[in-house]
Amino acid sequence: MRKIRFFVGSPKLFFARAKNAGWAASEGFVSPLLQLALTPFLLHRLGKIEFGTWALVLTFCALGPLLSFAAAAATFNRLSELVAGDDKNGVVRALRTGVLLGLVTASLSIIILLVIYVVYTFQYGRVAEYQHLAPLILLTGITLLVQEFDSIFASALKAHARFDLSAKIDILFRVVWMAAVALAAAWVGTALACVVGGVFVATFKGVVKFNAVCKLLKHPFDIFPVPQYSLDRELFALAAWNWGQAIGGSLFNAADKFLVGALFGLEVLSSYSICSQIAQFVHGIQASAAQVLLPWSNKHWANATPETIAKFRRVAFFGGVGCLILPLVFAVAMPAILSLWIGSDFARDNIALAYALLVSYASLSANIPLHYILLGAGQIKIITALNLVGGVFSILIGVGLAGFGIVYFALSKCIYSPVTLMALKNLRYKSGGI
Repeated sequence: MRKIRFFVGSPKLFFARAKNAGWAASEGFVSPLLQLALTPFLLHRLGKIEFGTWALVLTFCALGPLLSFAAAAATFNRLSELVAGDDKNGVVRALRTGVLLGLVTASLSIIILLVIYVVYTFQYGRVAEYQHLAPLILLTGITLLVQEFDSIFASALKAHARFDLSAKIDILFRVVWMAAVALAAAWVGTALACVVGGVFVATFKGVVKFNAVCKLLKHPFDIFPVPQYSLDRELFALAAWNWGQAIGGSLFNAADKFLVGALFGLEVLSSYSICSQIAQFVHGIQASAAQVLLPWSNKHWANATPETIAKFRRVAFFGGVGCLILPLVFAVAMPAILSLWIGSDFARDNIALAYALLVSYASLSANIPLHYILLGAGQIKIITALNLVGGVFSILIGVGLAGFGIVYFALSKCIYSPVTLMALKNLRYKSGGI
């Protein structure tokens, strides 16, 4: 019986992919690690109320893919396909289209944020501690715009397998960003000052990535499409489906924090946000590393044979099992992590919440390899549908369990994983074609 290799290609290609996965993982490791290191300092300097406000701002920023019509994710998917096909003109056209889409949709996010502000004002308008949210929310809109441009340029680098360059830029500027936010908190002591410092650094990072993309394409890149340039219609279609995924992801990663703030208050939100950072940290490292599976799957799916599909399934299964190892390590170390990071009192009061969130994110981590393989295989429709269903279920169950306490609310997120795992049925070979 013929031996089936785990990866297509030579050992040299295998190590090249491993190197890319390592750089992608480092990007997903360093950024949340620095955020984790910054949290105790911000909590001390800002206080629980201001820190809760800062957590809301970060949550707004996490809505970037939703408010920008998933322009960055669609750009990554489309560019990976075009780079695999060596379509250089198509790459430039798709990149211009992605930038235009991001510019238009992210600009509209300011209006959406204003609507959210009106809702919050209606509920909390007479409470003095919430009245400073107006400039914060407007500034968050600018942050979303800058963040989307940064993500689109990062997508261009990653689609060309330059995970290393993207990670180096992100790591460097994340350190600068941390320093800017810490200085703002120390000198001014408000969430607004922290956001101003963060926006300044993020803007400069976007400029550096833009310059890197220009050099990668070996000619100056005009980000604004002009009449003689056609747009990439396929990217718009991908954006629509990726937007559906963004809705499901936002229901899992962001909507819960808004509900916690509304149902339990800002002080509970502060604890929930801190515990979420650990769970998201574990999940984010693995999700970043697994991004390399998308270009690989895109390249080999079109001419897939039964042996190739078997290889995809093995990667999805063993990769998913491997993604449970890191959560288990953190589960064992969780009491010590919380005690050393925030304090023994916080650890004692919130250990159950931390475990509940870790279990929820760990269950989702098992689906990461399958998710990227199916994205590269063009199965975005089923992924989007299941993400939406999973997100809605997690919110509905969370609201239903909120009366039993914050821990049960956090455990409601576990429903997301088994729903999205149903996509595994699409990873199969059909005799009439894939």
